[in-house]
Amino acid sequence: MTNKEMLRYIAITVLAMPIDALAQPSALVPSGANLTVPFAFGNKRVPVWGGNALLVADGPVVSPNIFMAFNREGRRVFSSGFSIPGASNTSVRSFAIGADGVVALCGVSYASDGRGAPFIALLSADGNSQHVTRTEPYTANLIAVAPDGTLWTVGRELNPDASEDSGVNLNAGVLRHFDQDGKSLGAFIPRSSIQDPTHLSTSKGQLAAGADRVGWLHCDHTGQGAYVEISSDGKNASFPLPQLPNLRAMRVGGLAITDAGDVFAEVNNQDGKTSFSVFVLSRSAGRWLPVKIPASGKWALLLGSTGNELAFNVPGDSYSTIHFFAPDKK
Repeated sequence: MTNKEMLRYIAITVLAMPIDALAQPSALVPSGANLTVPFAFGNKRVPVWGGNALLVADGPVVSPNIFMAFNREGRRVFSSGFSIPGASNTSVRSFAIGADGVVALCGVSYASDGRGAPFIALLSADGNSQHVTRTEPYTANLIAVAPDGTLWTVGRELNPDASEDSGVNLNAGVLRHFDQDGKSLGAFIPRSSIQDPTHLSTSKGQLAAGADRVGWLHCDHTGQGAYVEISSDGKNASFPLPQLPNLRAMRVGGLAITDAGDVFAEVNNQDGKTSFSVFVLSRSAGRWLPVKIPASGKWALLLGSTGNELAFNVPGDSYSTIHFFAPDKK
């Protein structure tokens, strides 16, 4: 490519630059009254915010068996037990709530002889029914509910002994799309393209679904990772996670996609030091930009979003208070 051609390419690229390059939020500002729910989630699973409700899980941390949702006023709007008939133990790896109040779960149920059966499950908005779909050999670790009610998951295909030793299709997609009946609508990103399987674990990734796209942010303990975005028409793009120095045992704490299309990520360090960061994605620049949040201390947990509003649990709170922030694009 000649210098003249390169300049023309750059000019065309700038003219075609998405609006996100021109109006990236640099800070978050309070957007309303805090929410305090009559449930302390300290020493419980981290709750999730979606569909304008906070979804909390009660019971054993690995196998919660009671789910409750509270609206913006703190009123309980959903309550349901969860169990799989015939299972001696059920591991719930991820849970989410949709705009229609339906709750989605994924995990593995175990028989008394130790055999595991991966599943995705839907709990009706009134809490009176559940629909469970077995998904073997695919085991989902993360789940999200899109605004249209469909489900997105991240996982991988495994043998009955939970290994990839033989007979596993390493070209099978790790990011999958289902309808509410458990029917597969699509599979993306072959397992063979993911070098480190820890990227597929619950503790090293987060999944979020927006109006026209789904995003998956994953990393390993060194902070190496990427954000992958699949649009509603099946096109995908990948953006590297910014290298964050001096982070050990790094964890992707939260991920949210707003109605405006902004993608926010919260990452934190689990070595006891003060190091959490919130970023917003600039797709046009192909990089993540830091965002200031009016909170101080060692951590802040991004729980999700509704519309263009983000929900956080921040330092100094009891484990029952949620703060809401909106992007400041001034």
